[in-house]
Amino acid sequence: MLKLNTPEKALQPISRWILQKLSSTDWHDEARGLKVLAESLKRMGPEFDLDVEYAVDLILDIYRDVLSNEAKQDALKNRRFGIENANENLIFAQQLAKHLRIYVQEQKALELLKQLDTL
Repeated sequence: MLKLNTPEKALQPISRWILQKLSSTDWHDEARGLKVLAESLKRMGPEFDLDVEYAVDLILDIYRDVLSNEAKQDALKNRRFGIENANENLIFAQQLAKHLRIYVQEQKALELLKQLDTL
């Protein structure tokens, strides 16, 4: 779809999957879907940087919420590969923010990574 210059059609399944995970309140899968979406948008060129930035914001919001709630922290610790996956998603968000030169988001990601290390 990307080669045929129809990126909207290429992203529809990803967007649908994210919405399903959002409605089922599975924050981990929602973050993973946003990661895939951000990677796809990044590959489509600089005209999609604002969309990529928004996806990074959403990933950071997910983990800010998780790390500010003790019950969600426990769920993260008890989930198979929960902390490892959260770490991977936050590193991705931090590196992408650095690449886009949005240093506020990069700092927020680093702060969340530090919080994650203390769990």
